[in-house]
Amino acid sequence: MVSLLLVFHITVATTGMLSGVAAMMFAKGSPKHRASGKVFAISMILMGLTAMYLAALKSIMLSVLGGALMVYLVATAWLAVKPQWQKMPFVGLTALLCSLLIGFGYFYAGMATAGSESGLSKDGLPPSVFYFFGCVSLIAVACDIKRLFAQKNHFSPHIIQHVWRIGFAMFMATASLFLGQSQVFPAAMQTMALLMSPVLSVMLFFVFWLIKVSIGRRFNIKMRSRFIKASA
Repeated sequence: MVSLLLVFHITVATTGMLSGVAAMMFAKGSPKHRASGKVFAISMILMGLTAMYLAALKSIMLSVLGGALMVYLVATAWLAVKPQWQKMPFVGLTALLCSLLIGFGYFYAGMATAGSESGLSKDGLPPSVFYFFGCVSLIAVACDIKRLFAQKNHFSPHIIQHVWRIGFAMFMATASLFLGQSQVFPAAMQTMALLMSPVLSVMLFFVFWLIKVSIGRRFNIKMRSRFIKASA
């Protein structure tokens, strides 16, 4: 059963990565972008859930929490551009509670790691890794609070949250594959320069789009009109 689940995990992860790249390439808001985005969201959520289960079997807390963070980021990124869900307060409150729990989980695991005899987690990671992802979760808490109080039909907070959450989820998936599972690649590819290239490319691409949706006037006018129309 576990081996079949692992194959499924790898399959949905691969599908998610490819559909994520496709979504990056297509015009934002276009039918192709939305279609590939849906495939990405479903695949990444399934990948996160299976990662949580597989990691729990081996008591690897970083991966358990990482799977939970992945599911949370992708789900809330998708909801951020679904105006009909934003009219339901319990959705925002549930997201806020989830991000709080994940953040506390990271900090608790980090403190437990720091207090261990070796000062490292079971998979050999220092507490700082847990604290880093815990901080990301708390940033998401702040963003969830801001979104709860955002004006109706206010475009900017929603689209910015969509972009940075998708971007960080892609970063997690890419880093997990190329850095966390580097042994699956041929020996010739197992150099830091080659393994870091996809990870850095994803981050640079989404930083670009985050800046564009934050200050790009023409892009924002076009996307805002779509957002308000969908909210009507």
